[in-house]
Amino acid sequence: MGQNTVMSSSQYYFLHLPKTAGSSLREMLKFRFAVKDIFPIDRIQVLQQTPKLEIHKYKLFLGHFDYQFVHYFPQKPNIITVLRDPVERVLSNYSYWHDNFQAKPEIVVINGIEVEESVPEQVMLPLEEFIESDFPDVWDEVNNSQAARLAHSLGWRREYNISDDELWQTASRNLETIEAVGTVEDFNTFLDVMCQRFNWFTFEETVKTNVTKNRLRVSDVSPETIRRIEAKNQVDIALYRQATDILKKQKASIRRYHLLAQIARTPSNAASHQTMKPAQSQQVDFAASDPVLGKNWISREQLAWEYFIWSGPGTYSNLYFAVPAHDDHWFEINIPMCIRPWLMDSLKLTANGNLLEHVTVKDPYFKPPRYILTGRIPAEAIIEIDGVPVIELGFEVERTYSPQELNPESTDNRQLGIAVSHVRLRPVRSTPAPLLPTASFARLDALVARLQKGQAVARLDWVHQPPALADGWYDPEHGEDGQPFAWTGPATRSTVALALPPGKSFLIELDLHAAMDEGQIDGLRVSIDGQPLRLVRGTRHGLAGWLCAEWTIAVSDPGRIVTLTLDVPHVASPRERIPESPDIRLLGVAVRDIRISAQPTLDEA
Repeated sequence: MGQNTVMSSSQYYFLHLPKTAGSSLREMLKFRFAVKDIFPIDRIQVLQQTPKLEIHKYKLFLGHFDYQFVHYFPQKPNIITVLRDPVERVLSNYSYWHDNFQAKPEIVVINGIEVEESVPEQVMLPLEEFIESDFPDVWDEVNNSQAARLAHSLGWRREYNISDDELWQTASRNLETIEAVGTVEDFNTFLDVMCQRFNWFTFEETVKTNVTKNRLRVSDVSPETIRRIEAKNQVDIALYRQATDILKKQKASIRRYHLLAQIARTPSNAASHQTMKPAQSQQVDFAASDPVLGKNWISREQLAWEYFIWSGPGTYSNLYFAVPAHDDHWFEINIPMCIRPWLMDSLKLTANGNLLEHVTVKDPYFKPPRYILTGRIPAEAIIEIDGVPVIELGFEVERTYSPQELNPESTDNRQLGIAVSHVRLRPVRSTPAPLLPTASFARLDALVARLQKGQAVARLDWVHQPPALADGWYDPEHGEDGQPFAWTGPATRSTVALALPPGKSFLIELDLHAAMDEGQIDGLRVSIDGQPLRLVRGTRHGLAGWLCAEWTIAVSDPGRIVTLTLDVPHVASPRERIPESPDIRLLGVAVRDIRISAQPTLDEA
């Protein structure tokens, strides 16, 4: 297969051989894909019970599934794997087991399926005795385990009494079918080759994870023990040499793409694998559940309904965006967490190296507080590459901290800075006034304060006065906190009629209790009598989302009935997400409250 070929398959399978820098590569690969496109389970027992129709839905598969998993795909996926010097791998695996596992079985329940995880008592043996153990789990890991996994699966050769010659022939043949082959010892070269093969931007740096602290080194082990390990891994040694040769041949033709240049040169790839919207979009809406195009982001995590990415381990992190026009842009950045609150005071935002002025607003409903940063990127700060306007949005903090530094009982030693959940960029030309203007968040606070004091408001009441003119809703239900809500569905459009309170200018607020996925909230469109509303997304304690918009009419018309329309991009059933669920309803978003509040005039605010 040509080493510069762009693969036709849209699915990628990381065949993770244990103790081969796989945990680090997993995290890097996850950033390349949206959360919804990543197969959520890495256990073969769960995978074997997943219908093949479900497998169609995902683009990235990660796990110790071995080569046998390739046959589960509707067509051969793009396979990625990394091998390691066999002696080093055996020593690393022994050290990891010895330091981390207890010699007792444990039953783990995943998606309703019981999985037994057992670690043999032999892990506590001295190395010299460990490598001679005939206990199946130990024998499999000590004797040509990389070849076994690449030929078929770990237990395959014992079950079918496969000879070393047949093991070599099968594993070697399969290795030649793998699109991206690397070695731990030349890991950075492998990253470059893989990115070129798949037309991805080049990884800027590597963050190592799941590193065994007390790993044995070859120099710590007697020459006789090393010879015994080598004798048990002759097929692995030959396979490792084959992988090294493959990588050397590809290394000569590496073309390291400058990250910004590749944004401009591969717009279609950017839309599918990276964070940018196509150039014709009128705005950029990035969520941390999307593919992450940038560097120095240490992990993607989820808290309740929301995904976010931590900056670190360095103090400077960035995200790259191809924007619709070389024009001034409004920006809004949501930061749900910060490792130390005072870091927000030191945070510097830049656009292509130009310092940005911004307003920081705390959300008082959360402890620790969340932050919304807003401001304006001037057109002169935007650069063009091959005619495409590009923004490198930079985040710089004074320093990073590990949770372990702040709490000695924590085992988390990652160096973290700030957590980013959303970035929104909108051209000023197509948005004459900011969505709740940058300089007027204080005004919004004043408006909300006035409304809380009894300003006129029209709102839904799911319990006492259910709306009579509503379409596209399921019956109301109650959350764990006792508050009522109703799901939209089964269609993607839902409507409700409300009477306007007295006034000409209104604040429209939607409290969302839940959604089937983050994309439904990000893609939600709201209109009144057919007039689209410019929504701002914020946060409120206990809600999956809080959306608001300003709306103005020419003449006050108290009691006028208006139709509020909600359009979600798609609906989904709980059973699609959790096969064991009996709920087959097609659901959009769960709405707790809708309020249309009369605003005071700008002067009053």
